[in-house]
Amino acid sequence: MLHKVQRSQWQPLVDRVCAALNAQHIDVEIVGPALGSRPQARRAVLTGLSYDASRDVLALIAADLEHSISHPRAINVDDSVDALRSLQVFDSTGEYHLVTLVDPLPLRPRA
Repeated sequence: MLHKVQRSQWQPLVDRVCAALNAQHIDVEIVGPALGSRPQARRAVLTGLSYDASRDVLALIAADLEHSISHPRAINVDDSVDALRSLQVFDSTGEYHLVTLVDPLPLRPRA
């Protein structure tokens, strides 16, 4: 189920995802009214995710791809009790960056 992550929980979410990463394949696309859906990567191997609060930048690091989102306005996640399926990150232009995990990523329970 898709739900919004409060800004104060962005770093804990990034930490949980990074702790669980193990050669996770992702698809990345940018979606917006002016461009429709524009694929950025298919089946890229996600090796890292970071959020720099001082610069207000969320970065996805994958084999042959570094995808940065400056000044994200909102993050929505599609997750269950113990697995992440996708991230939806809205940027300052109103477009969103959809990161879909090819296989759901098992996550540790929230602290």
